[in-house]
Amino acid sequence: MGSIAEELRNCTNEKLVSMSDMGTYKRSCKEAEKSDRESFPEVREGAEEISVTAGKETVCLRVPLEKSSCSCVSRKICRHIVMSIIVLRDSLPVQAEKAVAEEVPQKPTEKEPEKTPEKKKPDFDRVAINGCAVDCIGEISGVIKRGLVRCPENTPDIFTTCAVRCHSLRMADAERLLRETGGRLSDFTAGRASFDYPTFIKKFCECNVLLSELSKPDFSEDSLGNFKQKYEPYDGKLTLIPLGARTVLTGDYSGEVYYFLNADLSSDRKFLSLSDLRPNFYESSAARYHHNSSVTPWGMDTPIQSLMHSKITLKNAKLSGGKLSTSKETSVIAIRPLDLDCDEVYRNIVYDFRQIVVELSEMSENSDELSRMYLIAPDKCVRSDFDKNAQVYRMRLADHFGNFADVSVKYRAETKKFIELLEKISENLIDDGGNFVILAVAHIGEKSLELFPVEIYDFLSPCNYRPFELPPQYSSVQSSHIELISSLISDIRQYIEAIFRCGLQSGIKADRSLLDRSQNYGMSYLHSFLSDLMQFADNYRHGDDSACKKTLLTVNSLVSYSDCISSYLSAVNILSEK
Repeated sequence: MGSIAEELRNCTNEKLVSMSDMGTYKRSCKEAEKSDRESFPEVREGAEEISVTAGKETVCLRVPLEKSSCSCVSRKICRHIVMSIIVLRDSLPVQAEKAVAEEVPQKPTEKEPEKTPEKKKPDFDRVAINGCAVDCIGEISGVIKRGLVRCPENTPDIFTTCAVRCHSLRMADAERLLRETGGRLSDFTAGRASFDYPTFIKKFCECNVLLSELSKPDFSEDSLGNFKQKYEPYDGKLTLIPLGARTVLTGDYSGEVYYFLNADLSSDRKFLSLSDLRPNFYESSAARYHHNSSVTPWGMDTPIQSLMHSKITLKNAKLSGGKLSTSKETSVIAIRPLDLDCDEVYRNIVYDFRQIVVELSEMSENSDELSRMYLIAPDKCVRSDFDKNAQVYRMRLADHFGNFADVSVKYRAETKKFIELLEKISENLIDDGGNFVILAVAHIGEKSLELFPVEIYDFLSPCNYRPFELPPQYSSVQSSHIELISSLISDIRQYIEAIFRCGLQSGIKADRSLLDRSQNYGMSYLHSFLSDLMQFADNYRHGDDSACKKTLLTVNSLVSYSDCISSYLSAVNILSEK
């Protein structure tokens, strides 16, 4: 390809971002993943330029690449140009090797020696990944060294640059965490109310722990993660009972998520989902809101929303966690009329809120939405109101055994009708009670079990009110102990927040009272983590720069351990109240 080939080889992902913008780059990467050089129906190569057909557009790549053009309406470096650069650049090594093999004649020999099969080379460079991880740690560590209040406004850009470097080395999980953490940091620098220290600290530490793992020479290949979800075949036939859907209009993607009940009682996955999400970099919010579902799964001609009133049996189904693949390799072998008033649904209904609290408290802190999903049959609504200041509708429910749970829904365009439905249902439940079942995602709040409703069913009539037998470990803790330990956890969190807010360079001193209290309460692990944290922070202030990394790793251990304790205490506290 001549000099244009050299231009493509030297074009880094950082340069592509600077040529266009992050949204264009991200969308181009996703389109490039689905393409290769053979995908272009026509490629015309010259010494100083390459002309390709990308979809319905014609792209002309020139030297320098900033002068490239496209036939689309955009007057800047568009996604067609960036996608073409990525595909052609990534194909260059293969093309070069092929050209050498064709041009250099092979000397014939009387007898060729037997060739031993070559081992498959890994598609990642350990040395480069180690170096990238070390560099990224050094870049993002400035946040805790200086403190958030002293960070420049462009600090989130550092996370973006690091994420781009990770993408080029296929460090998928590192890229994801860097983008998430950088996004939350942007909330802080912009002064948005959505920023909160606990969530930011947790994501920051999680990012640092992964980068620390990738900085080791013997890191596990699994630590890299995958840009695409890995789907595993489901053993046997899979029968789905559609339960409902919700609209997603936040983040980089928008669309619908469809939920199903797994009819297989032996499966550890009760609830499954199928997503119809699209990137929204170039769509207005109105266009996203009025989008009609278009995904046609499993090689069918029927959109998924048309199948939501039928029981579906699949063969060769594929799952990633609880997420269903739309692969054409999966076939639909049966479609039958659906009646949700059936045994499969009733067997999965929860009547006692205490069961949900106990199960949530014993889940991993990284448990997904589907693991926290429940079909719930409340007894009545205690109260209902709309907070005009927070724009949140709230409803307190009681189960058949006197336990409470709180429903809250943020008012948005897509939730308006759902809130109106909840208000009508609450009126019926307050006046007369009634038979309602709610499909909801649950989590443990500070003072109550909190539910985010997905669907409401007013035609089901559950009646087998089975009480939940509370495990002894949730009834043997004295309330005075709960208050003492909860107060200690709260003070530890404030101490960690102060470090992130002001920075290690600010001279925040060790808090001996936290050490004494954790030791007096017999919490040896908590005491050990605290002691290490304060020692490493002190070492950094005395000139040991390596102590910054140790401080972050210790903060992660301390936050994870204290969160487990806090979750347990919240569960005990909720279960003790009526």
